[in-house]
Amino acid sequence: LAAHLASLAAAPAAEERAPAAPPAPRDPRELLEVARRQRDLPVLLTAAPEAAAVIFGVHPDLVEGARRVAASHPHLARAAEGAWRA
Repeated sequence: LAAHLASLAAAPAAEERAPAAPPAPRDPRELLEVARRQRDLPVLLTAAPEAAAVIFGVHPDLVEGARRVAASHPHLARAAEGAWRA
């Protein structure tokens, strides 16, 4: 019991722990915004859907939905294309 109590005392307090990762996006537009903020739009739009899903922590169907939304906004595709060239 004493060893257990000592280990609890040595464990970092909740305030000292690293902050939790933000929740994964839940809709295609939100996923596009996250990718844009992280400068990962080219990955989202061009990587295999399964790979992009792993990178962003979402289901591949959400990646496909984000790609459909992006296809209706040509400036997103151009931005992603330009980022690959940079």
